[in-house]
Amino acid sequence: MSKSLRRNSLQVTQHTTPYTDVPALSGQLVRLSKSVYKRGFYNNEMVAGYELSYVKKPITVTSLDVKCRDGVWRTLMVDDPMHWLGMGELAKLALPGTVLVAGLGMGLLLHHLVKRDDITKILVVEIDPEIIEFVSPYLPKDDRIVFRVGNFYHFCTEHYKHFETAIIDLWVLNDSSTRQERQRVSASMSVARALSNEFCKKVLIWGVRGY
Repeated sequence: MSKSLRRNSLQVTQHTTPYTDVPALSGQLVRLSKSVYKRGFYNNEMVAGYELSYVKKPITVTSLDVKCRDGVWRTLMVDDPMHWLGMGELAKLALPGTVLVAGLGMGLLLHHLVKRDDITKILVVEIDPEIIEFVSPYLPKDDRIVFRVGNFYHFCTEHYKHFETAIIDLWVLNDSSTRQERQRVSASMSVARALSNEFCKKVLIWGVRGY
């Protein structure tokens, strides 16, 4: 790769998140696993304004995985530079006041949101109670965070209270995702935005740039 490409990439010399010192752990259906990003280029999806990140020396990242019905582990979230910094960007874009978070994942977003004194309440809607229980020890201890177990789409149709901001991260796509899967996710994103717009001033969706 050319030197100019490196210069135009996010330079990663070290990487630390709330999960860096947490060991690999495994429950019956949920686990935290560790992997190493070797030196090289990685997708950055325009986080911090860069399409790529360049890892100068190996870094360890943590993944949240769930076991599917077929026994295969599927990664829901990873705390790599793109996701850690990207969640920080979303947190900065939230309006002051109340925030609705759709999808807990590893809770990376919560670690950024609680740094803001002007956020008064953070309601997290997560469909899987096992994920909430598993990652709770690694979440920030803050009275503003409230959990509700349930389907986000059902929540939207039943909800009547107003939120300043909704931040939605419900979908998992990767390089092996089919065109049909991507189309379904795109349609689902549109529905989520439309529902959230009914009672939120601002709607932010992970993976959709140009907020």
